[in-house]
Amino acid sequence: MNQEILQQTLVNCWPFVYLTPEKSRILGKSLTITEYRKGQQLYDINNTLAHTYLLLQGTVKSYQLKDGTLQFGEEVSENTLLGDRFVLLNQTTTEKIVAATDIICALITKQQLQTLIQQNPRFGHAIARSLRQKQAIFDTLEHFCARIAECKAKGFIAIEQIIDDYKQMSPALHPKANHSELDEGAWSYALHRLPEDLNHTHVYLLTPMPPPVLAGTRALSMPISSKARRRTAWKLSPGKTLVVLRDAHTDLFDFVTNLCIHAVESQKIRRAIHSSELVDRIYQAINNQDPTIHSELQKIYGKQWDAFCRLFPDNTLQQLWDLIVHHEDYSLYIEKSLHAYDTASTEKWADQLREAAKKLIGDINSIPVHIISSNTFGVRNCLHSHVHKNKNKILEWGKTNQESTYNATFPNPIDRLYALLPAYIKNNTQFFQEMQKQDEQSGIVRLKAEGFTGIDVELIATHKLDGINIDPTLQNEKPFQKQLIVNIDYAFGSQAEDIIGCLILVFGSNIRSINIMGKAGALTGKRGDILQANAVLMERSDNLYPVPNQNVNTAALAKDSGRSVHEGAVLTVLGTLLQNKALLSYYKNFWHCVGLEMEGSFYARQILRARALTLISQNTDLRFLYFVSDLPLQENETLAKDMSPHEFTSPLYAITRSFLRAILQ
Repeated sequence: MNQEILQQTLVNCWPFVYLTPEKSRILGKSLTITEYRKGQQLYDINNTLAHTYLLLQGTVKSYQLKDGTLQFGEEVSENTLLGDRFVLLNQTTTEKIVAATDIICALITKQQLQTLIQQNPRFGHAIARSLRQKQAIFDTLEHFCARIAECKAKGFIAIEQIIDDYKQMSPALHPKANHSELDEGAWSYALHRLPEDLNHTHVYLLTPMPPPVLAGTRALSMPISSKARRRTAWKLSPGKTLVVLRDAHTDLFDFVTNLCIHAVESQKIRRAIHSSELVDRIYQAINNQDPTIHSELQKIYGKQWDAFCRLFPDNTLQQLWDLIVHHEDYSLYIEKSLHAYDTASTEKWADQLREAAKKLIGDINSIPVHIISSNTFGVRNCLHSHVHKNKNKILEWGKTNQESTYNATFPNPIDRLYALLPAYIKNNTQFFQEMQKQDEQSGIVRLKAEGFTGIDVELIATHKLDGINIDPTLQNEKPFQKQLIVNIDYAFGSQAEDIIGCLILVFGSNIRSINIMGKAGALTGKRGDILQANAVLMERSDNLYPVPNQNVNTAALAKDSGRSVHEGAVLTVLGTLLQNKALLSYYKNFWHCVGLEMEGSFYARQILRARALTLISQNTDLRFLYFVSDLPLQENETLAKDMSPHEFTSPLYAITRSFLRAILQ
């Protein structure tokens, strides 16, 4: 009798109605049917579910946690699938389900559900629609973004007022945001991407361009650096710093969310210290009046103190004191540019690039142009004759001075040279100076970022290249065709759309290819693997932009890098910290995304718009390849853990060579 009820339910019940009758019949025979008495509990809050419950007969009650207590939510009747959100998105349960009557359920395992989603697109889309629209799985993310948008419109953000909203998101990169334990990885990530005056500034003035009233004072102001983020900042006065945003959306969210990490983690330390009797002794110890304080802090706080010392290795006690008295009181004032007729920073950057291209190669309206978005060193190192003429000297130096890198395994032997090169240049400044002197001979022009875009450029005239003294896989005895390679440094988030838009205006229909390389988080594979995007997907709007990847040899790419190549859609997220495990699991399960990054959809959207407006040819080649820098669904493999030089060298240069082969040959 129960089997008959199950088969009838599968035929008529959402979302199983989207399966064929034959698949419904096969599924029904594979499911376990279970009965529960009135009052029995199916699952409680904070449970990890191995299966979902298809309610065949009877009703259940849902209780949800509100204001610290379980409160009745709703009564759910038969023909309902329960627990799918928690099973598919790898979440612990946030509700309690109790049988309101005697009930009959069919249990569907996670593997069975995932197989159905993969093999039946309509079924998968039906579940995705329910999760997104009815169960509102992105509510906390959307609420935080709405708060920032509201603050942006007012021109002011008080960090303390948005901390709770930030923590509610449970960012994947900040797994201990809601724990008392320090999150060393997340805090280290944020500290490297924020201005270094964090504990001495209370007010940040965020602006797309410095206000004209400050134009004459910038030379008198102190520049403030950020270790791992190209961010222009000046100390205007004690406690006040000006930060130039590369774009008014992505960079703003990046700055705010990283500052939230710092505030959350600082608060943990400050509250721990304030609850002790050590505050006065810490102050005294700064002047060496209490030399025992270090050991006592270590004794009391153990691993927490060790982590703090690693994060703040210089003047640790002074840094601790500054943090205690600062109290995370950050105020952010957001300036809007009111000078509509001023030349935008990207336009100034494009003008500089145009003039340099004319000087290098002549009439840019008659020369084929290839755009590469990558780092600025990979393409240069592959094509610069001075690097390859000194190959043996560099390798011999590395054998003695960089033994671990030299002895690392490189599927393509030339990558050993590239892995050693940064350290060699650092220790041999004369080599780098000679390399710069020979740029022109190698057909290379370097342009430092102008107009606060933060994007350096290299222009390469291919006909001037020494076809013998370049990367071995690219060598050619005959002169290369006269073409222009425009190699731009990584853009940041939505800035990519403006940057590629300006390049399209400069070079127009002469653009033969656009090649996008970046580092991405992977939802499959491992660090150092390669993602070949057959489409890029804009998060939240779910706009999908196909990428044909013309002339990319996937097998050759895998062999050259010694890594796996995963082909699929790559998600464009709104921010490194504006993602949690629910969002990532959703796009992995329902959109079959292989990874995520921050620029792809912005590039693709502008390119497709340019095609529609006939600004570029319909035949312009598109190639989007990424190397995997982190695995955001795995706690110990996030961006907070840096890649080693030999870990990213092979995939990075394999992608670079893939682009250059398609361009040069």
